[in-house]
Amino acid sequence: MVIFRRAFQATAVACVSLIACFCTAASAGERAVHVRGTEVLVPMAQYMAETYMRDHPGSTIVVNGGGTFKGYKSLLDGTADIAMVSSSEQENVNNLFSKDSPHLAKTVVGYTAIVPVVHPNNPLQNISLEQLRDVFSGSIKNWKQLGGQDAAIITLIGPPTDGLTATWKQRVLGEFHSFSPKGVVTGADDRVRLVARDTHAISFISFGDLHARVKSLSIDSRKPSADAVRDGSYPLSAPLVLLTASPAPPQTQHFLNYFSTPNKRLRVSGIVTAETRD
Repeated sequence: MVIFRRAFQATAVACVSLIACFCTAASAGERAVHVRGTEVLVPMAQYMAETYMRDHPGSTIVVNGGGTFKGYKSLLDGTADIAMVSSSEQENVNNLFSKDSPHLAKTVVGYTAIVPVVHPNNPLQNISLEQLRDVFSGSIKNWKQLGGQDAAIITLIGPPTDGLTATWKQRVLGEFHSFSPKGVVTGADDRVRLVARDTHAISFISFGDLHARVKSLSIDSRKPSADAVRDGSYPLSAPLVLLTASPAPPQTQHFLNYFSTPNKRLRVSGIVTAETRD
């Protein structure tokens, strides 16, 4: 089952709605459930929070982004009940854990392709995993080496606390390579904007963030698609995970169960639900 995008209300309206629900629930003594983490899951989580609060009057679900690392940190310091994560365990997460850290329960709710993108006028259509490794590590520095113009390659990468960036580093660069020190570190929205205006730039984003202003590249002749993510033939995808302390408080567990029910999930473009991927 492919998840398709649903339009959301303006942010300001959503915030007013969540605040109003919070006030109602607070007056009733209901404990709020805080959800925080990867931006990839924010639209789904916002929708699920809205429908849950509609179906359970007096409940409060507060959703924030901030990235995968922020989700981990907030869960471990007690400021979030559910962490939204878009990667396997990150290297820089390990130092957050101590002997007193809670045991974490993991629920995989879906997968998203991670897609290399360039300017629409860039003639490149396909790139290999080995070439991606060499581009983002700095071994390949000029588009001429890939059959393009004689121009320096500008690599745009996400922050190290970002789950998709961690997955990209793990799957593309591997254990023995690092991002080029010349790589420009910026968020996903800025990477799209910068690639859209610079014919010499290359970056990576989630499949759901693909925009007409940029062009996706196939990897080893495999185009990113929901089907390719589902059957595992597309080489770069990231798991979308909800983490909770185990055992979770009743309100948290109830919302997690609601979120994880397949026929209740929001349909968002670019995500394949976990139960449809073998």
